[in-house]
Amino acid sequence: SAADREPQTQSPGKTPQQPTTPAAQTPALSAGAASLVAGSVSRATVLPHSTERIYSIDLPAKSNSSAMLIDDTNGSAAPKPMTGECANAKRAPLGSKGPTIPCIGLSITQGGRVMWKDEIPGATCTATSASCSLWAVGTSDGIVQLYKTSPSVGWESAHAFRAMSPLVFGYPIVELQLQTLNEGENNDTDEEQDESAMLAKTVMFCVLSDGSFFVFKLSPEPCLSYKGSIMPAISHVSLGLPNDQNEAFPPPKLSKIQITEKGHLLLLLSLQRSGRSNAARGATNDSSNRIRNLTHPEDHGAGGSVQGFVYNRPMELWIRIADSRFVCSDFYKSLPAFSTKKIYWPGI
Repeated sequence: SAADREPQTQSPGKTPQQPTTPAAQTPALSAGAASLVAGSVSRATVLPHSTERIYSIDLPAKSNSSAMLIDDTNGSAAPKPMTGECANAKRAPLGSKGPTIPCIGLSITQGGRVMWKDEIPGATCTATSASCSLWAVGTSDGIVQLYKTSPSVGWESAHAFRAMSPLVFGYPIVELQLQTLNEGENNDTDEEQDESAMLAKTVMFCVLSDGSFFVFKLSPEPCLSYKGSIMPAISHVSLGLPNDQNEAFPPPKLSKIQITEKGHLLLLLSLQRSGRSNAARGATNDSSNRIRNLTHPEDHGAGGSVQGFVYNRPMELWIRIADSRFVCSDFYKSLPAFSTKKIYWPGI
């Protein structure tokens, strides 16, 4: 009809509606956004986990332990050492005739003699830690397996049992620590300490390959205390490099992370020039590089080659406590290149 052929007038203040097409509804990503999305998978794992074949750790004895090992040479009594070992190997799991797969062989040894054994099939050990009543094993497939021992004599029993089902984190375990916190003086006169009291002071701390960390209380029931990520600190160190130095350095290295006896989370990050950059500068060996790292911190940006941080739980932020920006926080003189002594900051 004629009315159908007449153009329709738009109401004042309204613009004609544009036809929609599939392309308009789903605009294409820009080149930068597309590369970011494509690289997100590769960036999921940013911290390398350990690939050692054998892990060995001393299993701490209870302070009241009286178990002794007689020295056959002179008949004198000596403390009986207990060692926990995790050996990575490819083999058919125990009781299986199937194909070989990665397996973790766990054992408790005394003087080289195997006293107890267990196996975790399908993964490799990447981190381990122990307290006087717990043993934690972190794996490449992102689980932590907790073991307990005798509540009366501790690891002197030379036996362990699985405390609970595997804890699943989804990323390889990079760092793992069991720490008994110092919560003040113990006024108890009994020499023996109740196992539940010891567990109440024990926390488990782990870092995953994606940079996230978790701190758990283990008693009366395991629960999350707090969590976060070390990536802001790593990004901060990287961003402190001069623009012309970015390609000369690999990502900052996780030198050390631990919970102190007072419950503070301490982080040390370090920078080292890439091998190609050192060769271009005429560096001859690793020792000269380490000395130059300490004597020429300006080569590593404003913060220097080593920077220290403490996690502030109320603010959920990292606090930088040591670098070369401010003389009062400079700890290079108290951190010799070849020293193995522990470093203590006030209040930590």
